[in-house]
Amino acid sequence: MVRAAARAASSLLSATQNDDADPEHDGEFAVLQRLAAVRPRLLLDVGAHTGAWTVEALRLFPDAVSHAFEPAPPTFARLEQNLSDHPRAVVHRVALSDRSGEAEMGFDAGHPEMASLSSGDGAGQRFTVACQTGDEFLAAQGIEHVDYLKVDVEGHDLSVLKGFRQALTTGVVDVVQFEFGPWNAITRTWLYDFFAELPAETYLVGRIFPSHVRFADYHHSAESFSCRQNFLAVRRNRPDLIAALR
Repeated sequence: MVRAAARAASSLLSATQNDDADPEHDGEFAVLQRLAAVRPRLLLDVGAHTGAWTVEALRLFPDAVSHAFEPAPPTFARLEQNLSDHPRAVVHRVALSDRSGEAEMGFDAGHPEMASLSSGDGAGQRFTVACQTGDEFLAAQGIEHVDYLKVDVEGHDLSVLKGFRQALTTGVVDVVQFEFGPWNAITRTWLYDFFAELPAETYLVGRIFPSHVRFADYHHSAESFSCRQNFLAVRRNRPDLIAALR
């Protein structure tokens, strides 16, 4: 009975914390649905995996082009195949980070969704992948405005945002999505670090839930490595986006 009660309590806590990696249930796709009315045009899917987020975004945003980034060779092959019928999707076999050059990526064929530049030296394969900063990518592509930047790179999210420092400082990006959770214990990064990287005078930050985004100032009680959390940062001068997402 005690074990059953513990399992029930754990399940309830997980639901309360929205610890769900399925974008159909955790609010990620719901965010896209709420933003469809403003018709975003330029998307960046960093850590695209096999392209599910880009496919859904392009379905909801008929005017949008999505640049999808996936550096792990086995996963990139699947991404390229899955997006081959989507002319508005552009795939890039490169990792976005806070530096350019090359880096070692950990890859487990049994769990390809967990490939990361921040993984340790455990079991699995390792690939040397090309890296580029987001600011360099935007400059090379001549991109002056980004409607939505989605980042899901298993603990390397803060490094990706640092690579977009110029774009974030100048407000080039309207909406930024990033993940925070167990991987950050490995990388020794705190939620506070993300709030510090996103200029408070430019962005309002909130946590994604299935039915809404809960915007709030930083508070230490939000620090938790025990569950996956997705956050959204929205430019303060876009009250239309904030209202749609609340």
